[in-house]
Amino acid sequence: MATSNHERVGKVLHLLRDGLGPFVEREVQTALDSERLSMEILIEKLQNNAPHARPPWNGPITDLDVAGLLRVMRITWNDLFRSAALGRAELNLVHDLSTYRNKWAHQKELSNDDAYRVLDSSERLLTAISATQEAEAAMQLKVEQLQVLFENNQQGKNDLSKHHIKGDQTPPGRTSGSAGEVFLQSIHNTKENHKGKPEELTRKIAKIILKECLGLCDKQIMDELRCCYGPLDGRNGWVDIAATYEDINSKPVDKYPKILLELKKADRKFIFGTENYFEDVDQLKKYMNSKECQTVEHGMIFNISQFQIFRKHGNLIYPVTKIIDFLPENIVDIIENDSSRTENIRKIVHFIKTAIIEQPQESQRLPGTVIAIYNNKGGVGKTTTVSYLSYFLRKKPNILKQKINKVLVIDYDHNQANLTNRFGLDKTDGETHRLLFDIKKGKNVSQLQLGCIRKVSFGKEIVVDVLAADRLLGEEQGTYDDIFNFEGDNCLKRLCSELAIKYDYIIIDTPPGWKQSPYARAAVTAADCLLPLGKWGDFDSFDSYRSIICNKLSQIIEVQQDIKPNKPDDLGLWITDSRDSNSDKLIKEMTINEFKYHISQTEKNREELKRGFFDSQNENKLRTIKHSALILKSSCHNPESRRNFLMTAHYGAIDKAYKKLLDSFLGRLV
Repeated sequence: MATSNHERVGKVLHLLRDGLGPFVEREVQTALDSERLSMEILIEKLQNNAPHARPPWNGPITDLDVAGLLRVMRITWNDLFRSAALGRAELNLVHDLSTYRNKWAHQKELSNDDAYRVLDSSERLLTAISATQEAEAAMQLKVEQLQVLFENNQQGKNDLSKHHIKGDQTPPGRTSGSAGEVFLQSIHNTKENHKGKPEELTRKIAKIILKECLGLCDKQIMDELRCCYGPLDGRNGWVDIAATYEDINSKPVDKYPKILLELKKADRKFIFGTENYFEDVDQLKKYMNSKECQTVEHGMIFNISQFQIFRKHGNLIYPVTKIIDFLPENIVDIIENDSSRTENIRKIVHFIKTAIIEQPQESQRLPGTVIAIYNNKGGVGKTTTVSYLSYFLRKKPNILKQKINKVLVIDYDHNQANLTNRFGLDKTDGETHRLLFDIKKGKNVSQLQLGCIRKVSFGKEIVVDVLAADRLLGEEQGTYDDIFNFEGDNCLKRLCSELAIKYDYIIIDTPPGWKQSPYARAAVTAADCLLPLGKWGDFDSFDSYRSIICNKLSQIIEVQQDIKPNKPDDLGLWITDSRDSNSDKLIKEMTINEFKYHISQTEKNREELKRGFFDSQNENKLRTIKHSALILKSSCHNPESRRNFLMTAHYGAIDKAYKKLLDSFLGRLV
């Protein structure tokens, strides 16, 4: 007689009790012995969090049923169980299993997919606590349930079922390829069984991504979160899905969302550079920057066959993946015949979990953002903007997290070294060269010798870290690409990725040029975001920006296997030294007309240029850094005087000049 879902879930819950009992007892006893916690406080915590539940135990902890063990873990997680081995993902498993255990105990219907999820979550939790024997038994039950899924959804296709359930094969979930197969199969089952509207199917599959990729449970996901994205005019919207990976008891998803999903119709394809694409991204950004979503860290646009993930840092929102085409129509054929495709799906699943859950958990923070300030033309104020931007980002706190930003400035103009000179430093003799070689050898941030990073003080409190220009790299310009940027393997990008673990912002000052400057190419492609500058009245600098968008970025080598973007996100052209006097109104009008001319003469990059030249909210609005004689004056003193200049009463005028730019980074909360 076939085993029912209810019976199979009952078996794994018994295994879960057998594995959790000794583990929970050991952890509780360790806490009591070390006096980290008393039994009275422990029982009080449990009763306060579940006043209507029966007392947790009167005898040994191992006498508790699985519901009691899960309740102890859930309520005392931070006190007793959180560790390097057990993090947010495992806490999510505990919440998920508690929910399904209650459904099982109350004889509620459990679908085939529900049963598989319980079995999979149980195996993962048992593996995490090193209950090896019970984990292996749970894995066998999971294999049996997977066979049920295949048989029910692939009637008449026994070859597919046999392909997965051969006795001599490694069970699903144990190899990288099969992880992709299980994920695809779960989505395929949902598509096969769906009988409602297409929009409902998109929502269901989006939730599968959250559950399978991030390990979230149902209570950590909610439909329709209201977002007030127009603080001045009170406009509202509803983002389709909000989710959190944190403990929902202390931080419910409707108050502390971490992830937003904006769903689109299947026929609305994401094609970078199109008007529809930018409209979809703008809508997501409005939701992510709304006052209800201050805790949001990531967002996703999703149309059932494609998705793209964005990261929020302050007021900056930029993509952390390419547009991913991950869900083909012929899922079954791929599961059967295309192991490379299922391996790619596994990589996508792993990347999402690593980027959103595991990396921030390991370092207790999201990595910093790398920004390259660039124009192909010199004399537009790049070095001045880098120095002031680094100062203000360091000075103005992250209000939400109540901490000061850590800022690193990298001078990658190894020939002129203007930024190094401005800070009163000397070029290093091969220090950046050595760091790049260490990265090339595969060293991580904990293995790098970072003594070459200097500290530059602005008064007593404001300190910015600086990696000065390197004399040796300046002498090796002709061989730089062959050593440190060969076939798209950008060592500077890898170095910045490691340093971003330690810093909130990394700002790179770039040299002018492109074809003849390997440093400019390396710096631009190393960045998450590109901050291009032009100068008021300098129409050549505007044409250089057009060339960046239409020509330079298209030359960047695409690494097909990489999930991350191969190009930086364009923050739009900012014009330095802008003025509002009557005599300059003509220049402004000429500038707007010049921009519109460039846009009209471009076909492929028209929408991108339109957004780059003008503020996306107003097609005639320019992004400007206001002219201030004080900025010029501060640039004419010796290095110490320049730094002290910012600490005087002149600070307010310079702050006002850069206010719009800072708002675009930090938002108006600052």
